[in-house]
Amino acid sequence: MLPAYLVSADISGTGCKIGQGYVYTEYLGSAPAYTGTAPIKYYKSNGAKIPIYWGNGHNQYQGYRCGYINSYPASSYYDYDTKTNVPIPAENEFSYLGEQCVISPYLGGPPISTDSYVSYSYMKTSKCSTDQTPVPLDDYVWVVIVGIGALSTFFIRNRLMCPEV
Repeated sequence: MLPAYLVSADISGTGCKIGQGYVYTEYLGSAPAYTGTAPIKYYKSNGAKIPIYWGNGHNQYQGYRCGYINSYPASSYYDYDTKTNVPIPAENEFSYLGEQCVISPYLGGPPISTDSYVSYSYMKTSKCSTDQTPVPLDDYVWVVIVGIGALSTFFIRNRLMCPEV
């Protein structure tokens, strides 16, 4: 069944930020990444991850992007309709926690990549919608299937009982 509401806002947690692209959030546990090294936090490389929006291209999306961890400096864009400069406030939705982490397919496995352990908070209530989805179609699929079946039966029976000459 599809959710009745869109993704709720103000989602927080910790994860492993890899490069400029993603924060991996599916924690596997701690284990040494290499023989003789101290345990390090492992995150699943093919698990859940959140994309990071850095405001590239002079903040081409004109501010906050829902579904992304936003991190960009304050900027502005020109609105040709109102002929004014519209300010975009800075966002920084993650912070470094001072440790390293790795992503790997399994706990204790060979690291695919190593970077920084971070905390994050994104999908701000004030900026992302939590409105109810307009139509929960999956709740009524059975009505559509029964309706199509009934119409098909009707037309097939009529065709068999009253063949055209």
